[in-house]
Amino acid sequence: MKKSFQINRFVRKALPHDARMIRPENPKTAKAIQMEDLDGDGKYEIIVTYELQGEMYAMVLKEDDGKWYKLTIKGAGYGINYMDFADITGSGKKDLLVGWQIGNIWGDMDLYTWEKNTMKKIANGLSYSKADTFQSAEDKSIELGLWSHITGDVYDIQLVHWDGRKLTHVKDSRKYYIERVIPYYKEKVKEIPESPYGWYYLADAQINGGIPKEALKSIVKGMALKKLNPSKREFLALRKRAIRSLL
Repeated sequence: MKKSFQINRFVRKALPHDARMIRPENPKTAKAIQMEDLDGDGKYEIIVTYELQGEMYAMVLKEDDGKWYKLTIKGAGYGINYMDFADITGSGKKDLLVGWQIGNIWGDMDLYTWEKNTMKKIANGLSYSKADTFQSAEDKSIELGLWSHITGDVYDIQLVHWDGRKLTHVKDSRKYYIERVIPYYKEKVKEIPESPYGWYYLADAQINGGIPKEALKSIVKGMALKKLNPSKREFLALRKRAIRSLL
């Protein structure tokens, strides 16, 4: 408790006079003041998120030989939707992922990695509504899931990873769909079983997850509702995809 208080007081002194610390909304474990080793030297840096005169910022406080240095990152939008730390680049040290709230259900995510005594931006403006990180089944690299809102509780999902130079789409995302996406849509159809969208996107996720037989069952349930959207034609096209996946 005493150490936490000391860090809090130290951070407040480092911030501009009118700054107001704010906690990132996601993940739920995020705090306004966080500690992580960003440069891989075995010592923690202090990362604080705050608002100043309506602008969003993240500040990295780094100690080197008894002296503290500030690195300030200016963001977009009107809030901080997401902040996490993960070795996206595979460098062996944690990278910084920060999402700026730019709309009611939309954020822009920037990625930073420590390089030459500064935080280098390696990706910016990644559009998303929800985001998470996931460890690859093959090479244990960290992947980034970007969920973009479509309608209701339905999302278009992109899974990306670092290819050594930039973020690219993951070729085999079955494990991610099995562990993250399919359980999400199963919960949604459990909550609202009369929603054809839920069954349609559950089936789509099951195809992407490599279980097309389960997708065919979901398609049957969705079509039985006989709603206009998604249309019968869309369900039939999805069924064709599922059948092709069986071959």
